[in-house]
Formats: sequence, structure tokens, C-alpha cells
Amino acid sequence: MKKFCLILLTSVIALAVVEAENSSNNENTSVAVVDFRECIATSKLGKREQKAFEQLKEKTIIALEGSEKELQEISQQLNDEDYLDTISKEAGLDLQNKFRLLSEKFTQEQNQYYQMLNQANYKFIQSTQEKVNLAAKEVALDKNIQIVLNEETCFYYNSTLNITEAVIDKMDANFEDSDL
Repeated sequence: MKKFCLILLTSVIALAVVEAENSSNNENTSVAVVDFRECIATSKLGKREQKAFEQLKEKTIIALEGSEKELQEISQQLNDEDYLDTISKEAGLDLQNKFRLLSEKFTQEQNQYYQMLNQANYKFIQSTQEKVNLAAKEVALDKNIQIVLNEETCFYYNSTLNITEAVIDKMDANFEDSDL
């Protein structure tokens, strides 16, 4: 299904390019390509957002490590026959119950953190894409470009069509203006 959608999308884009060329009536139709991944990796906005995401991920890991350590300690106690022989059956059952409850809590926390990270990543990609779109539009207007494509939708393009650097420069300028 994904391959079909990608083929369909590529076909629609190719038809749009052909239609734009046909409808231009001898106007210069120009096409350009932007590498979205490079925009994320090298723009000031992308770097800031990546750093914020990494910090959130680190906090998540630290929060989960405490629960995981406690689980490991209880697991070691439950697997230590010598230790189990020194405690009463009730204490052993309490320890098993504590392990079960802690495991459930850990799984819940882990799921919540994964959801939080996925949402943060989605927001990061979405907001960055909006900024790339805006910068690409501004560069396209400046350079009289009719169509700007994401590099991922192209099977091949001539490197002279790549305007990624200009888009990143525009993103950085917009980023600095927004910080003022």
C-alpha cells in the first residue's frame, strides 16, 4: 500500500510538472528541489528543535532508569534461592506482588513516555515542515521558480536544481527574525 501511494504521488507530481510546462505558454517553467532532511539537520531551527527533543529523550531515559533499577533489584531477589530461603512465604509473596505491580507501573510509564516522545517528534517535524515550506516559497518567489519538490519524491534530479542551501539560509534568517 505504501509503495502504491508513493508511485501515485510521484505520478501526480510528474503530471503537475508536465501540466505546468504546458500551461506556461512559453514562459520559463522552473522546478527546484529541497532536501528536507538537510533542512532539519543544518538549519538553526532544526538544530534547536533536535536539541530540545534530545533533552526530552534524556529526561525520559533518566525517569525510566530509576524504575528499571528497582525492578532489577527485586528480580534479583526473586531469583536468589538463598535470599528466598531467609524470608517467610508471606514476604516472598509480597515481593512477587511488588514486582508485578512495579512491572505494570513501569510498562505504563514506558508507554506514556513513548507516546510523549512520538507526539513531540511529530510536532517537531510538523513545525519544521511549515518553516521549510515558507522558506521554499520565499526562495521560489525570489528566483521565479514555479515548483519546488521535496528531494524524497524524486527518483533523479540534476544537482543544479537543488536550492536546499538557499532555503536553509532563508530559514535561518526567519529564525533570527523570530527571536528578536
